[in-house]
Amino acid sequence: MYEILYHNEKNGWANEEAERNSVKMKELREQQNTLPEDATRMNAEQICVAVLGENSSYIKSKRLKKKKSLDENTSLSESSTHQARLEEELSNAKAEIEAQRIQ
Repeated sequence: MYEILYHNEKNGWANEEAERNSVKMKELREQQNTLPEDATRMNAEQICVAVLGENSSYIKSKRLKKKKSLDENTSLSESSTHQARLEEELSNAKAEIEAQRIQ
C-alpha cells in the first residue's frame, strides 16, 4: 500500500525518503520471512511502524494506532515468555526421565 501511494511508473518515487523507506520495509519483511517457523514475526503493520515511526502521516492515515501496536507487542512478549517457560519445563522433564532411566 505504501508503494502505491508514493510511487508510480511514470514519475517514479515521490521523493528519496519514500524510496528509502520502501527499501527498508522490504528488507525487514524479507528478514522476517527467513526466521524459523516457530519464531515470532512482525506483521506488515508492525514493520510500517518500525520503519516510519508511530507519528508518521502514513500510519495516521491508515489508522495504525499506537495502542494496537503496543497490545500486539505485549501479546508477542507474553507468548515468547510462555514459550520459554514451556521449553524449560520440557528440558526439566527430559532430565528427570533420563535420571529415572539411569536409576
